[in-house]
Amino acid sequence: IESYTYAHLTDAFTLVRQQWPGAELRVALYNVSYPAFKGFLDVTEDDVNLGLEANLKAAYAFSRQAILWIKEQSIDDNGKRGTILFTGATASIRGNTMTSGFSPGKSGLRALAQSLNKEFGKSNIHVRDHTT
Repeated sequence: IESYTYAHLTDAFTLVRQQWPGAELRVALYNVSYPAFKGFLDVTEDDVNLGLEANLKAAYAFSRQAILWIKEQSIDDNGKRGTILFTGATASIRGNTMTSGFSPGKSGLRALAQSLNKEFGKSNIHVRDHTT
C-alpha cells in the first residue's frame, strides 16, 4: 500500500475483495510499526504522528475492515469465524530509555486488541496482540 493511512488501508481491503470475490478471511495479521527509537527530547512531532498513524489509526482501519469481512462468514468446525493478530512489543507494557517515541503507539495497539477481543469474541472472532 502507498502509506499506512486509514484511507489506504481501507482501499487495500476493497481491492483485495474485488480481486478475490467470495474469498474467506480466516486470519488477518497486522505487522506494522513505526520505530522511533530515540531519547525523549529527540522525538519529533513527525515521529509522534507517524507512530500514531501506523500503530493506531491504520490498525483501527485494518481491524474494522477485517471484522466486517470475518463477520460475513459462517462459523468453522472449531466454532470460530476468524482471528485477527497484531504484532506487539515489550515496549507496549513497559517503556525503556529509547522507546518513548515507540511505546505509546504499541500500548494503544495492545489496548485496541484487548477491547476488540472482548467486543467481538462473542461473535466468535478472536483478536490478539502478540507481545514478546
